[in-house]
Amino acid sequence: MASLTLDGVGKTTLVHNLAAALGGIAMSMPGPAIKPLRELIEAALGNAKLAHALFYLAIAAAEGAKARAAADAGRTVVMDRFLASTLAYAKACGVEADFDA
Repeated sequence: MASLTLDGVGKTTLVHNLAAALGGIAMSMPGPAIKPLRELIEAALGNAKLAHALFYLAIAAAEGAKARAAADAGRTVVMDRFLASTLAYAKACGVEADFDA
């Protein structure tokens, strides 16, 4: 299950509460391994929209694989973002790349 809303509206709280109510696990992007490094990486990428999009698409793909493994193991997984929503966000931000190829 994925939560699709704007940033800053309580999505993480919703995801955590829903996962707890369902007896599942909550996952968010970026995952805990990347979260402490995110600001540093974003600063290093500068204003390159495509680089930012690729960074977040890579995170979405990796976290999605972890979520799929958990779901395949019978766990309920609630995520705050996923690959398709990350791709849609990049396109909405004006990233011009053929991600569908």
